Amino acid sequence: MEWLVVNYSECICRQRVPSEQDYQNYIQDVNLNVNVAQLKSNFAAQVSKSAQLIQEYVVKYESEMKAKYQNNIDFDDDDGYGPNLSISSDPSVRDLKFVEEWGVTDLYLSGCPNARNFPRNLKCLRHYNVNLKSVKFAERLTNLQWMRLYIGNEIVNVNGLRALTNLKYLDMDGQRMNDLSAIDYLKAKGCFGEVLCLNSLQKPSQQEIDEARLW
Repeated sequence: MEWLVVNYSECICRQRVPSEQDYQNYIQDVNLNVNVAQLKSNFAAQVSKSAQLIQEYVVKYESEMKAKYQNNIDFDDDDGYGPNLSISSDPSVRDLKFVEEWGVTDLYLSGCPNARNFPRNLKCLRHYNVNLKSVKFAERLTNLQWMRLYIGNEIVNVNGLRALTNLKYLDMDGQRMNDLSAIDYLKAKGCFGEVLCLNSLQKPSQQEIDEARLW
């Protein structure tokens, strides 16, 4: 029963704790000479330790991001998309929750391949030089009005755009798309009132299409 040796983050992902039967099965499967109460105690200790380690990591990570970037926020709302932040060539940038907490709604990223958990309040996003294959990461960003992804990416799958019905500007020149149904859907919704750039599109191979589904 691998459930009883998982770490805390996996517990959260699966959204349940081991049942009484899980413990019984585990004892039987690995032939442990312990009772359920002992096993529960051991598991609780593992969860507690993992939770503490995760919390320590989060605090350290957010502290590092604050030291690096909080003073870089530009609060001059010249383009109407709110406070903006630029981050370049930093693979240590991972969870972007801190960006939302800082009130940033205009985000420029270049060379940040591990960025994830993009803030839902973003209005403007540039995400360059990470060899993106899909826009699935953006499907929850329903407040986006302006997005540019054309530099240093090879996007094949654009199905994630369907939810972005507030888009006024989209630049995806030179990408490797052959299914534009999501973009046609947004056109029918009245999107792209400012700009839609889809120049120099290239046809993807079947392998690229298959790989993009995994993103």
